[in-house]
Amino acid sequence: MKNLASLITSRLNGPLPGPPAQFRMAPRSDEGVPDRNLPPDLARRSGVMLLLFDGITDPELVLTLRSNQLNQHSNQISLPGGRLERGEEIEDAALRETREEVGIDPSLITVLGFLTPLHVPVSGNIIHPVVGWLDHPPKLIPDHDEVAEAFTMPLNRLFDPTCLKQTRRNLHGTEYNIPYWDVHRIPLWGATAMILSEFCELVGDITP
Repeated sequence: MKNLASLITSRLNGPLPGPPAQFRMAPRSDEGVPDRNLPPDLARRSGVMLLLFDGITDPELVLTLRSNQLNQHSNQISLPGGRLERGEEIEDAALRETREEVGIDPSLITVLGFLTPLHVPVSGNIIHPVVGWLDHPPKLIPDHDEVAEAFTMPLNRLFDPTCLKQTRRNLHGTEYNIPYWDVHRIPLWGATAMILSEFCELVGDITP
């Protein structure tokens, strides 16, 4: 598996798939995909951790189900992460939030690189995804003020065509077709799905 981490690092250091890969999992109205491009100075910055580790047979990733008490994106599947504090770098924010939300010591995480930033108009954030690696399965200790559930999932489920589905919902008076992964009782969709979509495009030919 360490060889896989090296391969992922190499891919992250090269050209990234970018918005076209992200937008494959974006909600679409009948008019198309909403424009998410805003100048960085108009949005706040967040760092999230796409954290992989050696599973029993295949690599797995760490996910959270956000508390239904949160003001934004409540009861949604997410990657550990949050907004940058004053003077904080993206990597530091992602590592700090991972420790706070799911109890993983940052010293155990090897940062492999970064994916393409993603603007989320609903929250006014620009999300900066950090890709990290653990050599062993983590003991997850969720912070229940923010996290209703912390869990792991085999990465290969994102490549299973039977898990990729679509639903239609009315959001703020507009009908949207929403792609999602059916891998939990809660759909995996939205910004998290868009981030994972780019990652899948990047590593699809090198993962077990």
